[in-house]
Amino acid sequence: MRREGGWAKIKRMSILVFLVLGLMVNAVTATGPATAQSPRFIDGGQSLALPPDKPVLFVTHGTAGYDFGSQAKKGIDRLVRVFKTQNWPVLYLNDCCHPKEYPPYMKDSKVTAEICSDDGNHNVTPVGRHIVLTGGNYDECARRTFTNAVKNGFAYQIRHNQAHPVLVVHYVLDALYSKWGNLKEELEKHGIDFNDPKSYLLASQLLRQGFPWHDESYRTQLYYENLFLETTGSNNENSPLLIIRLTTSETLEKTVPLFWER
Repeated sequence: MRREGGWAKIKRMSILVFLVLGLMVNAVTATGPATAQSPRFIDGGQSLALPPDKPVLFVTHGTAGYDFGSQAKKGIDRLVRVFKTQNWPVLYLNDCCHPKEYPPYMKDSKVTAEICSDDGNHNVTPVGRHIVLTGGNYDECARRTFTNAVKNGFAYQIRHNQAHPVLVVHYVLDALYSKWGNLKEELEKHGIDFNDPKSYLLASQLLRQGFPWHDESYRTQLYYENLFLETTGSNNENSPLLIIRLTTSETLEKTVPLFWER
C-alpha cells in the first residue's frame, strides 16, 4: 500500500477543515447566531403547534436596536426564566431581515421558537386562554403582536365551538417599552402612582394606543393586577370576552403557577 506523503495529508486535512467551517457558517446564516438553538419559523409561526393547557409568552423585538438602553430586558429575562422553569412555551419575534442591526439581547437564546417578524405581525395561534405580552414598542410592534394573537386565539376557540370564548392578555408593563424607556417607568413619569388605584384609569387612557380597544366584536375588561377598572366594546353578553390585565414581571414571578388559574 502506498503511504500518503506529509504534504498530501496536510492538503487533505485543510480541505476537510474548510468544508466543516463552510457547513458551520451556513448553519449560522440560516438560523441566526442569537437563537441558533431555537427552531426558526419564516411563515410567521403559522405552522407552530402550541399546547392547549399552557400560557404562552410573546417577546417582540427584544433588542437594543429598538429598545434604547435595554429598559425592558430585565423584565423579559425574568419571565423567560419563569416560563422555561414551568415548561411553558416562549416565542421570540425577531427581526430576521436586519439581524446585525437588531440582534436579540435576551440572556437565554434557547426557547420554544423564533418567529421572523420585522414589524411585530405574526401568524401564531394561541390555543390556551392566557397570553403574556412582553417586548416591543407598546403602540407599534407590540400592538401588532397583541392584535394578531387576540384575533387568532378567538378564531381558534370559535372554530372549536367553545361556547364562551375568553382570552386573558397579561400586559407586562416593565417588560414592554416606549420610545423613552420601559413602559412602567414611562407611566410613572406621567404621574401614575401604582400604589393609588385612582391612577389606574388614567394609566389605561394613556395606554389605549397599545390595545386593540375599539374592536366591537368582543367585550373588553381591563384590570390592574386583580382590580377591575372598566368594560368597553360590545354590549352583547355572548360576545367573546377579552380580559386585559396590566401587571409586572415581578408580580407574575411571585404568583407562578397560580396567576393564570383565575
